[in-house]
Amino acid sequence: AKEYRVDEGRISVTGLSRGGHASWGLVEKLPGTFAATIPIGGRPNVESFDAFEDTSVWISHNTGDPTVRWSGADRAAKAIEQAVDKSFRRFAVSVPEFERVVDTEYVFTQPDLEHHDAWTDVYTSEVFYRWLLQQKRGE
Repeated sequence: AKEYRVDEGRISVTGLSRGGHASWGLVEKLPGTFAATIPIGGRPNVESFDAFEDTSVWISHNTGDPTVRWSGADRAAKAIEQAVDKSFRRFAVSVPEFERVVDTEYVFTQPDLEHHDAWTDVYTSEVFYRWLLQQKRGE
């Protein structure tokens, strides 16, 4: 950000699988840095979810994921809700219609799929990028 023209209020972090693990942890380790985090199929390795209050979150995790258990993402969503006193909008599809996520800070897509790939549908969706462009730190 120091070398390039970056809107520091719109920096986001995302990752899939092990990168999803890291995107959870970066929010905790660098509080106040990210406008949004999008952990996909990642295990939350977070001790305190307080840092998520000022960071929008889109969790994507298949309920039948045989590689990384969905229950960890579910527990993390509940811990964030408790820590920041806000609720996730939960969807049983990979990507909901934009009208359902517009102006929504906390999204949890959890389709009933029996595989680890929870990222292809999200990363190839216009809805996801439209949502991401709405996120700004401090707003």
